[in-house]
Amino acid sequence: MRGDGGKPVHRGFCPNCGSTVFGKPEVLSGIRSIAASSLDDASLFQPQVHIWTEDAPHWAYLDPNLMAFKKNPEN
Repeated sequence: MRGDGGKPVHRGFCPNCGSTVFGKPEVLSGIRSIAASSLDDASLFQPQVHIWTEDAPHWAYLDPNLMAFKKNPEN
């Protein structure tokens, strides 16, 4: 698939159920997104940044102490 900027975004899927496990955008080579629903214990990890906030549902809590981007952050 292609991201908003036109560069490829690679996704990893569970071989058993097909659920998304992670994302790897080419434009942000050092960044990996992990689907929280894929974790056995999500409390082991803490969010570090909010991205695509313009698409967040109105009920989503966005920690005001974290950096936030309406879309993808710039390099």
